[in-house]
Amino acid sequence: MHPIVKPLGILLLITLLLSGLTSISTNSPGLAPDPTDDRHESNYSEWEDAFVISKDGDVVVKRSSGSHKSKKSIDEPTSPVTADPVLPVADFIANVTGGPVPLTVEFTDLSSNSTSWSWDVDNDGTADYFTQTAFHTYNSTGLYSVNLTSSNINGTDSELKINYINVTSVSSPVTADPVLPVADFIANVTGGPVPLTVEFTDLSSNSTSWSWDVDNDGTADYFTQTAFHTYNSTGLYSVNLTSSNINGTDSELKINYINVTSVSSPVTADPVLPVADFIANVTGGPVPLTVEFTDLSSNSTSWSWDVDNDGTADYFTQTAFHTYNSTGLYSVNLTSSNINGTDSELKINYINVTPLEIDLVASIDIEVYTEGEDADSPTGPFVQVGSDVEWVYYVENTGNVNLTIVVVSDNRSSVNSETINLDYNGVFEPGEVWIYNASGTVVEGQYVNLANVTAQYEDSYVYDEDLSHYLGISDIGGLKGMGYWKKPDNWPIDFNFITIGGITYTKEEAISNMRPPVYMPKDKTYSMFGQLVAAKLNYIVNSSSYTCAKDYVGVDFINDSDTWMENYGPVGNNVSGDSDAWQTSGEDLKDLLADYNKGKLCI
Repeated sequence: MHPIVKPLGILLLITLLLSGLTSISTNSPGLAPDPTDDRHESNYSEWEDAFVISKDGDVVVKRSSGSHKSKKSIDEPTSPVTADPVLPVADFIANVTGGPVPLTVEFTDLSSNSTSWSWDVDNDGTADYFTQTAFHTYNSTGLYSVNLTSSNINGTDSELKINYINVTSVSSPVTADPVLPVADFIANVTGGPVPLTVEFTDLSSNSTSWSWDVDNDGTADYFTQTAFHTYNSTGLYSVNLTSSNINGTDSELKINYINVTSVSSPVTADPVLPVADFIANVTGGPVPLTVEFTDLSSNSTSWSWDVDNDGTADYFTQTAFHTYNSTGLYSVNLTSSNINGTDSELKINYINVTPLEIDLVASIDIEVYTEGEDADSPTGPFVQVGSDVEWVYYVENTGNVNLTIVVVSDNRSSVNSETINLDYNGVFEPGEVWIYNASGTVVEGQYVNLANVTAQYEDSYVYDEDLSHYLGISDIGGLKGMGYWKKPDNWPIDFNFITIGGITYTKEEAISNMRPPVYMPKDKTYSMFGQLVAAKLNYIVNSSSYTCAKDYVGVDFINDSDTWMENYGPVGNNVSGDSDAWQTSGEDLKDLLADYNKGKLCI
């Protein structure tokens, strides 16, 4: 020991002893403490063993372990075992990793267990920001490495991304390196019992499309930015995300990332499998046959119906409706499914679609028109004696079978055997109409004729007949019937045009239209046209009044008929006898014109 230190130590000991003299004297080992005075009870041990003088004269200062009322053990209670300290794990991402100068980048912290952050955005060793999220603008071109240091009370961790930010020149974008995607992702859970549903969240940068392979089997399972997948089997699953943009792709593979364990229950029940079954409301009938298939399966959540067992599913609803449009025997297969499996029920030749059975009916109808009128009862049309008269015979197959050997006859005239056939195939088919005609010279008085038709179906025959009438008249009060005016020589001299319904016709056109085409006998515009032409010519020749007495006082029926033709014509407009135009006014006007031309009015 240094010669100066030892005297200083002795001097220090003396000073300390003098400063604590009172305490030492009142609590000396040889003096019994006053049991009624506890003011200095604890001071005895306060300086005990406080100073030790070594054998070489050195002074050693030794602190007491604390105040004590008595000499008891200084062992403290054993502290509980503490967990390992939770250290931070640094991670981050940037909203963009490249672009022209100036480039502003947002850095987002992805660290875990962190309470403070230090960003070195150019990795120059100097921290630039201390917030959890940092914004920085790069004003110079170049590649920048970025370092994030995350900290908590237990320690620090750093994440350094080399050449992470690429700032290019704005003046030469063509030469700038393409901005490639950087794939990254995270899962909300990475383990759990089966079935395990996992949400995969994309953390990639510079990506515009995504492809998730959630079991790394080489087949993409999802193409959305965020993917949800349920693992229904236990095992370790590696997950691969491929992120893409216009410049390229990048993949992030996390090996054995998802751990799907068995259900924690020690006893696992057998999976509940579906049992397929069904029934049909009908299993047979004539074509077309509509069938309702009702599911009777148990434990099923989805259904697939193959209603003709051709290997292609036709319906995916629990109940299926199908119409069979062809005859035959049809096998039906139902496949029922749930999460645990599938089951099929095949019913062989279950549906029997038969031909449509109908009663075969042979039937025929004939209608004869005289001068365009279906005159079944007398008197029929008034026609001028000596003029031409025409009959048209409409024969219709009203049954549901083809007919042959059709014969049309008239007891008073010779029927032209040449038919006007709509399809010209020579087969008298159901619904078809064949048309015949005949002509003659009008004789005076009431005329009646009977038309007949006969046809054959296999070994049977069908028949029909129809009466027709006309009244042959001479000149009555100067009025002439419609048949008279069908001859061009009977028209007034130099009268070569006539206006009907606002349309002007030549004499030849008017006479032609007074004879309705044989294929349009039911077009009432021809009936109205012929009677109106005759009425107008009768008026011009005889100067008779348009208005007549006898239940029709004060009504100009010729002008009214002209207006009707203007509204519902022209001739050939195919106005039927059951139309509103004919029923409400046309038929009455035509009858008045016919009566006028017959001399029944205004005689």
